[in-house]
Amino acid sequence: MSRHLIWRLKSDTSPGRATRPSPLSTAAIRSVDRIQTAMPADKSKYAIAIYDYRGATDEECDFDKGDIFEIVNHDNAEWWYVRFEDDKDVEGYVPSTYVKVVSPDEVQRLGNERDDEEEYEEDDQDADYDDDDESYNDDGGSRSDQNVYRNLPVSALAADLKAHVAQHKLFGGIPVTPSTPTVHQLTAPPVKVEGFPDLTRGFRPSTLAFAAKHGIGQLRNSLLPKLDESGLGFADLMLDLKKNRIRRRITKLNVAFSILEAKHVLPPPAGLRVLGRHVRVAIFDRVGVVANMLSVDAVVNQDLWKFSTKTSLLFPKDDENTCLLRANAVDFRLCVLFELCVVVAKPNSKPNSNGNDVEDISCGWGVFPLYSADGGPVENKPYDIKLYGGTPLDKEAEAFEIGERKGFLSNFINPSRAPKLSIRIWKLSNSAMVRINQLPDTILTFLSWVPVLAMYRSVLATSLLVPHESRGLNLAPSYDPILALVPVLMEQNDLARLLEVAWEKKFRVLKRREKKSSHMLSQTLLDACLAVYPLLHIIGMPKHIPGDAEKAQVRRAFMDSFSSVGLMEMLGKNPHLLTYEAFDAKEVTFDYLSSAKASALVA
Repeated sequence: MSRHLIWRLKSDTSPGRATRPSPLSTAAIRSVDRIQTAMPADKSKYAIAIYDYRGATDEECDFDKGDIFEIVNHDNAEWWYVRFEDDKDVEGYVPSTYVKVVSPDEVQRLGNERDDEEEYEEDDQDADYDDDDESYNDDGGSRSDQNVYRNLPVSALAADLKAHVAQHKLFGGIPVTPSTPTVHQLTAPPVKVEGFPDLTRGFRPSTLAFAAKHGIGQLRNSLLPKLDESGLGFADLMLDLKKNRIRRRITKLNVAFSILEAKHVLPPPAGLRVLGRHVRVAIFDRVGVVANMLSVDAVVNQDLWKFSTKTSLLFPKDDENTCLLRANAVDFRLCVLFELCVVVAKPNSKPNSNGNDVEDISCGWGVFPLYSADGGPVENKPYDIKLYGGTPLDKEAEAFEIGERKGFLSNFINPSRAPKLSIRIWKLSNSAMVRINQLPDTILTFLSWVPVLAMYRSVLATSLLVPHESRGLNLAPSYDPILALVPVLMEQNDLARLLEVAWEKKFRVLKRREKKSSHMLSQTLLDACLAVYPLLHIIGMPKHIPGDAEKAQVRRAFMDSFSSVGLMEMLGKNPHLLTYEAFDAKEVTFDYLSSAKASALVA
């Protein structure tokens, strides 16, 4: 019995993917005659992939389940020479046991079904990545893009990469280190703030706000890739040149959590004009901040702080306040630092100040360890975090003095009035991890921002790593609105959510074939960025101040009018109220070397 017949019997009796037959060896592939002449139109046949396959050699095609081919030659019963139906320029060999012959009418019907599908959640065909394959396949480019870089000589890449080292020497401040978390040492803020009255015990100027004023914890620094030890590549951003897709990065820690509420929070001292309340969140190693920081707005009812307008948190992905923490370090000191802040204004400040007369006052802080006592990850369940006064840098935590009964029955009847913060840890699904694994190794963000940030990293990898005409790293300044605008928009929560909504709306109307094209996805993100970009430069729009509820309400009114009316109509109807700032080309220019140098100066 021939090997081909044995394979066919196995395929018929056990059609599942786990028992599918193995392909031929490389030696057998090379022995097949390569006949690339197309068959006559009346004899042309088509095939559809019934499995996913990753070629072992350049002669073999990479394809996913559902891809359609035109059979060019099938003289060899085990390996067929085919041409992709959606890209006539890509040809190669496929194992015959991985495909099924279909009629031209069936091909047309399948093509129409694909064009009509309008689904946002990607299924296994769109977001497939093999455990044995290090490439990330979710936002991969088209077949033609993959073929361009398939046979690029490695020697040419190495020579061109070394040519960029001289350019690096011009910026001696850029760190060339492995991909390890960058720790920004925290400094305790001064106890006395000029222009404010003395604070009562337990209240201090915010430590994280003090760090943010000095440029620590910016998201743009976390999104920048880090150069490896050689300085010829990136340690945390790699691309599979054969497939033109960003490689997925598996980290040791991925935690999704929602801030539910804070109870029994002490009111701020008398005599302060309160503008709003929020919680500053950071990855903390007991010494400094790792990666970036977040701000989550709060709605207050007496001593109860709420962080979501939803009545239920059964679906955390839809909740704008569900955070994602990603880290790749096994350090038992790592924890999440929560600092409850009250945004107050100086007594004699003007209502429309630009933020110089505003200060964050900490009214409690707490830490949540990221590893359990036995060294494992934390369980997916709700947690209560005890809040302390002072700063997290104090040698001894300053507990709030709350008169409590010591007996068990007394505490059961009269619950504790000690300040505490409630959070919930969520389990991340496999479909969510596909995009999360495209993010940097260490980052803190909102779960709803992941699609935009994942697409941003894909564009970043294509811009910096994909060789253009045999060139290696492309570190020269370039006109790229996506790379220049996304980090700026993401620094302001309201604009980031507007960008997220714009991206989702534009992504939903894409057809399945367009969702597989890296060029189309990049253009979609560009359109979303340019739709939100004008809001950065309308002079009449108040400056973004984290936690300032009054300014947030005014900004929300601006954004609602802008979204419903449009920029030109909005400016035309209110020329005496709204003015647009002059355009500067630097706003849409991405310069990796300058950005990396600025990030190193902050560290």
